[in-house]
Amino acid sequence: MKSSSDLYSFASINKTLTAVTIELNTSCNWRCKHCYIDDFSYEYELSIQVLDKLFQDLRAMGVVDILLTGGEMFMRKDIVDILKLARSYFFDVSLFTNVSLIDIEKIKAIKELFIDHISCTLFSLDECIHDNVTGVKGSLQKVLNNLNLLRVNNINVEVKHIITNLNQNEYEKIVEYCNLMGFKYRLTPTIWSKRDNDREPLNFKVSEDYLRENILKIDDLRNTTIVKKTDDLYICNATRYSCSILANGDVNPCTNLNVKIGNILENNIRSIRENSEYLNWVQNLKWSVLNECKTCDVSEYCMRCGGISLIEHGDLLTCNKFENTVARIRSEKECGIKRNVKVGSTIC
Repeated sequence: MKSSSDLYSFASINKTLTAVTIELNTSCNWRCKHCYIDDFSYEYELSIQVLDKLFQDLRAMGVVDILLTGGEMFMRKDIVDILKLARSYFFDVSLFTNVSLIDIEKIKAIKELFIDHISCTLFSLDECIHDNVTGVKGSLQKVLNNLNLLRVNNINVEVKHIITNLNQNEYEKIVEYCNLMGFKYRLTPTIWSKRDNDREPLNFKVSEDYLRENILKIDDLRNTTIVKKTDDLYICNATRYSCSILANGDVNPCTNLNVKIGNILENNIRSIRENSEYLNWVQNLKWSVLNECKTCDVSEYCMRCGGISLIEHGDLLTCNKFENTVARIRSEKECGIKRNVKVGSTIC
């Protein structure tokens, strides 16, 4: 194998669990207006004993990549111990964090443990805009200070920029900042409902007019690749090689597919994966079953996610209206989109 993409292709073919996202806690020091976490009143977290058993099981299954997230993981006093534990099993570990709570000692530990990269969210370089989104005054300054510390210590950083109607004119400035700092970046205008199906976050979606003016520029900045749709295309490919484990122990088929297929506090992860009829069904779904999509005149421009279709419309197989809108705009613009036309490529 020459690259990680080769590894994931092999894992997909064989339905081998290779990458796992683990939510360490649900507590967070920010209150982002578009956040999908539905309840901060009860704080879940996976104990280090549970994590140790989970890491043992994942290593035995051949898992390579572990993504740790929250909530905000650095609210946990034992976070460095957790990172040491994960690395002791030789996982390739990445972190999703808002970085506002890290300090030089934690950065030193991150560096010494050879954490693959840190991914954080930056809404704007304007304090008023950023802090309005997070609900925490002073949050931008803490993030910028700590991002600089990470850069100085040669730790790989990815900046995620979620485009909402609160910060919709900021993405080019964020890209310029990332290029200056040597950070990777990821842009997305996609927002979805909370886990309990509360649709309040959708109030912060950008308008169709905004997408019409900006989507091709956003596509270009994030090197959008759209796969050719064929009947043998897996529509939920990520479920074939990855899964998501929540802070209450629930296991979901992937990070976007909020369907409980088991709980690691009740059964081990191997048993959950091997015995879930729902997971087996999702893993084997192909483009040929998507009747709406097969007859859609803009499907070649679409990047549908079944998980988001389920969240927004209650049906994994139905049209995702937001992505359909984006696809229609791309079709109308008909400009500068890179397409991956490899037969048998996957959507997720």
